[in-house]
Amino acid sequence: NFRHQYPPKGFIKWSAPAKPGQKYMYDPFEDEYLWYNPETKKTGCYIQKKMCNGSWVNVHGGLIATIADSNMFVAATDFLPGPCVSVQLNITYVSGAQMNQWIEAEGRVTKNTKSLVFVTGRVFVPDTTEIIATYTGIIKKIKANGHPSSSNL
Repeated sequence: NFRHQYPPKGFIKWSAPAKPGQKYMYDPFEDEYLWYNPETKKTGCYIQKKMCNGSWVNVHGGLIATIADSNMFVAATDFLPGPCVSVQLNITYVSGAQMNQWIEAEGRVTKNTKSLVFVTGRVFVPDTTEIIATYTGIIKKIKANGHPSSSNL
């Protein structure tokens, strides 16, 4: 039962603040299934049966995309002064993860502009270092009034 397993040292629940006073928006999926490490900027997840394709063997590609997308924001935390959204996510699937595995994603910022943050990373199985997918993505910074930054992409 996954509720009785704990993630590797340093990982905390998605909705837990990394710093005192820091707040995160609640997301039912991320809060239930995703963990992150504020020091290493990794995102992690235990693969459960309901996250797998119909064969219940390999994890669904949509979950890999979700982990990569979430990791973009963890990797870019220091460059995000406020609200932001994903505007692009490119994924190359390399192999599969299976039920009952712990998988992680890690990324790094390759470029930071006034309105955009560019991130590249990978999703992998830490026990074997097998790469499941690689990703690149772009995050759009949002102005305080809730409207996207008016600067050009």
